[in-house]
Amino acid sequence: MSEAYNLYNLEAPFKEYLSAGNQKAISIKNYLSDYRHFAGWMMSKIGHGGSTLHETVSFKDISEY
Repeated sequence: MSEAYNLYNLEAPFKEYLSAGNQKAISIKNYLSDYRHFAGWMMSKIGHGGSTLHETVSFKDISEY
């Protein structure tokens, strides 16, 4: 993939995925809150220089989160 990632665009499909399961509304709310926090953290690691996720973030970075 050559395009830079925008992790916030993944929130809607993630919500659909959660809603399709048997999750309670409060669980979905909490999962989405956690995802937003994670996405914000990842975007700060990636920056806005056009890097792709796999070129910028390592397994060590994920572990640190």
